[in-house]
Amino acid sequence: MIESFVEERDTPSAVYIFADADSILHSHSAGYSDLKTKTKADIHTVYKGFSITKTFTSLAILKLAMQNQLHLDDPVEKYLKPTSTNSASQKDIQDGSYYPFVESITIRQLMNHTSGIKNPIPVSWVHRDTEENQFSYSDFYKKIIHENQTLKTAPGKEFSYSNVGYMVLGEVIAKITKTSYVEAINKMILDPLGLEPPRQIFFYADKVDTKNQYRIATGYQKRFSFMNLVLGFFIDRTKYVEGTYQGWNALYPFYVNGPAYGGLSASPSALVRYLQILLADKDLQRNILSSDNSNPNQKFPVTNGWFTGAIGKHRFIHHAGGGAGFYCEIRIYPDLKRASVIMMNRTGISDERLLDKIDKKFLKIE
Repeated sequence: MIESFVEERDTPSAVYIFADADSILHSHSAGYSDLKTKTKADIHTVYKGFSITKTFTSLAILKLAMQNQLHLDDPVEKYLKPTSTNSASQKDIQDGSYYPFVESITIRQLMNHTSGIKNPIPVSWVHRDTEENQFSYSDFYKKIIHENQTLKTAPGKEFSYSNVGYMVLGEVIAKITKTSYVEAINKMILDPLGLEPPRQIFFYADKVDTKNQYRIATGYQKRFSFMNLVLGFFIDRTKYVEGTYQGWNALYPFYVNGPAYGGLSASPSALVRYLQILLADKDLQRNILSSDNSNPNQKFPVTNGWFTGAIGKHRFIHHAGGGAGFYCEIRIYPDLKRASVIMMNRTGISDERLLDKIDKKFLKIE
């Protein structure tokens, strides 16, 4: 099945891992992480994770709650001082104080995408690696928050996915830990993974030497496709497309503007280690799976930052990540103590639930 993704030209490469809490039970790699150099992909190839980053953001929030540094049903304004757009200073933004929403939104509502905050299409929220020295996250944050400060729906009423909501969560984490979001995630989550250097999971803001230390997959978009036409409306092809190889447009290296909603890069093996830590920690699992009981008549498809589902009688928590040039999925089956990962270097913009099809083979479900 993994080979078919490459053979049928669905992606230049695909890497899949199925694991328990202690070891990798099965893995398979197919295709090339770089079509130009014919570099084969494997479990140590680094791909962009995009929205699976949200599970790291939500896990940091849960850990802070377990340490009694916050409560999930606290209003966000308890931690971020409400500030009008006109009076917001650069210091307000840098220390995480800029918060223009007048409605009372809870931290849990941000985690579960029920805050009512809008979700503009984020495909263009990227910058080239060569522009990093000129990029200002504080300016980007202020602009996006300012443009989306009017809520789409009342908080707690509807599920509506929001990258902007996770930008706010990143500011909450930075405010409470008195450090940057990236430094907080490194200390609370990535460092404890115990991965051998060079650690194959990082944010661009870590200033890692990606060219020399890591095998980084090139992102691709199929040249003759509807999605390629759509991407042309959001990104400058002359700026982001390096060339065309075997019918695939190769993208120059770029960074996601907002680390808290989608800035993580990782190898499949590093992500499996992350999932294994969650499999082994019953307290974390219990907190992830605890639902919002504030509205018993409303059932949302998320539980503290993870989407929920089941294959047969086997329930799982799951998250997908995708954007220009990359797509991936991560999953945990808490009752079975199993986890799975798939990563690809082609554009994906929706949750395709590929693991539904692949995991069945290992869950003994026809």
